[in-house]
Amino acid sequence: MTTNDVMPAFLHELVPELDRVVAIDVGDLLFLDDIKNLWAEFQNFNEHQVFGASLEVGPTQVSYSHDASQDVAAFWAKRGLPEAGKGLNSGVLLLDLKRMRKVLIGGVSWTGSLLKAAHRMNRFYCGHEGMAEQALFSAFVFSGGEAYWKELPSTWNYIPSIPWEVDSNNFRSNKPKQVLQRKLHPGLLSGGCLEHACPSYAHLLGEWTWAQPEDVATWFVQKAKSYYYWFHSLHAPGFYSENLTCGAKVFVVHFAGYTKLLPWARKLLRYWADGPDPAGFYDDELG
Repeated sequence: MTTNDVMPAFLHELVPELDRVVAIDVGDLLFLDDIKNLWAEFQNFNEHQVFGASLEVGPTQVSYSHDASQDVAAFWAKRGLPEAGKGLNSGVLLLDLKRMRKVLIGGVSWTGSLLKAAHRMNRFYCGHEGMAEQALFSAFVFSGGEAYWKELPSTWNYIPSIPWEVDSNNFRSNKPKQVLQRKLHPGLLSGGCLEHACPSYAHLLGEWTWAQPEDVATWFVQKAKSYYYWFHSLHAPGFYSENLTCGAKVFVVHFAGYTKLLPWARKLLRYWADGPDPAGFYDDELG
């Protein structure tokens, strides 16, 4: 199934003959592992969970009014990040349709509960045009539905943002075009594979401008050390699932938005589209 508007949230009504479904963003995802192993994630659901999704990575796509922001703050405060404002990402969804048909949430069916969340979303959520299902699932979880959600490991929905780099959006960078054309994602491996790359301390020191308007001394003495600890010891909570350790193999790359247009991403996509050639993966020109 491909995600389309809010349809995935109501597949239990639309396809009554199916018990489970994986819904994905076709065109944005590159699978580097067998999809049957993604299907196996259903076995990790507890008895209450009815759907699985990863948390959003990169810029926040859905904003919230004051009322809804209280929901969001309460959710993230339990994770030790009271200032976070991200939601769920619907690029990869595991939907247990059989459970959706049977579950009662405070005496209300799954359909009724989602309609209630949709009503709240339309009153208090902004910036969800074109990603209504993402805002809907987030609204449901933030407003009391967290127990019915299984956090999907980031390895199955890895958005290759580089959050410690000031120029992660290369189209807004002031670096020379020749530099950007040669720039590779730090987790890109020979053979068309990708791993979760954590920044070295030296790398962080070299990216001090990410902390603007901090001065260099503050970045070197305080911020870079804090960021290194956040990535290597805490596994960057709020960006990735807790089980995503440095160097972990990525199973699904999610080229969200402009990401698929970056030179290294185009190279990786061409690599798999044209047929693997590990020996020449780094040899030809990027761009």
